[in-house]
Amino acid sequence: MLALLIAAACLLLAQAARQNAFPVIATVVTAYSFLALRRSGSHRSVIRLGIAGAAGLLSAILALAVTEGAKRLLPISRLHPEQALYVYDLAALSDRANTLLLPPRPRMRTVGELRAKWVPESPRALLFGPDAPYPAPLSSRDVSELAARWRSEILHRPVSYVRVRTRLLLSLLGVSQRPVWVTHPGIDPNNLGLALHFHGANRVLRTYLGAFADERNNGSVIYRPMLWIVGAIALLAVLRRRTLERVYFAGTLFVASAIGYSFGLLVMAPVSAYRYGFPVLLFSFLALATGVLAAVGRRRAAPVEQGAGPVDKLRSARGIAGARAV
Repeated sequence: MLALLIAAACLLLAQAARQNAFPVIATVVTAYSFLALRRSGSHRSVIRLGIAGAAGLLSAILALAVTEGAKRLLPISRLHPEQALYVYDLAALSDRANTLLLPPRPRMRTVGELRAKWVPESPRALLFGPDAPYPAPLSSRDVSELAARWRSEILHRPVSYVRVRTRLLLSLLGVSQRPVWVTHPGIDPNNLGLALHFHGANRVLRTYLGAFADERNNGSVIYRPMLWIVGAIALLAVLRRRTLERVYFAGTLFVASAIGYSFGLLVMAPVSAYRYGFPVLLFSFLALATGVLAAVGRRRAAPVEQGAGPVDKLRSARGIAGARAV
């Protein structure tokens, strides 16, 4: 019970910290509920999936309602981070439609002026800097105008919208291109006057990072989240019948977290940068690590079973069956 309460608190914190946590919560709770129902042996698979899906959706809605209610009750200032998403999508749709769909500004009245600042990887030039036409943070009124245009355009151009979002997701997962900006050296001013004391350790770290990235800080193959997702799913599929139920349970939840976070990126990511896709890689890595550790532990236990007598083997088999039932 305590573990479930801690998990619920973590899900609430995730929703409060990230706007794209909704699909993660829904996916993880669905996977947990389905596996728990399967382990209990109740209901058929289709019914289990329906119950688990309902539990996941309701949990995500509840987390969203609680966090939004807290925002309204607490004395906080709204900076509207979603403005970056609106600007990105409207700029990408404008580029595809060859017409300006963003609200016109003194330095942004034609699609030609937009293309002078627009790159598919980031809307940064549109939001930051002295010449930014939509300087962040925008006022609540400007954000409302952007939101209204965004909703209108994605409804009028659903195919283009899906293509824009799919292109960005494939970039973030490392499918269509190398991950962008896998590290961020020197992007923030040193306002506190901090100084390095361990110069040798810093050189080692920079050398290590440079070994897996090019001169523009674009990552190599090990930074591609999609490869880690595929590897984790493949390993879990192989180990499904050969490992303890708890190990498979944990690995499946890690994969569900990676997939759920990917859905969040599909809908809400405002830029193609590695730091957005890193959680997908992290969850996939944890799933792989779980499976590898289970396989190594089982392999080490194999020689003991081979040297055991018939009675010991029977006891071992009963023990494994009991662990799986747990």
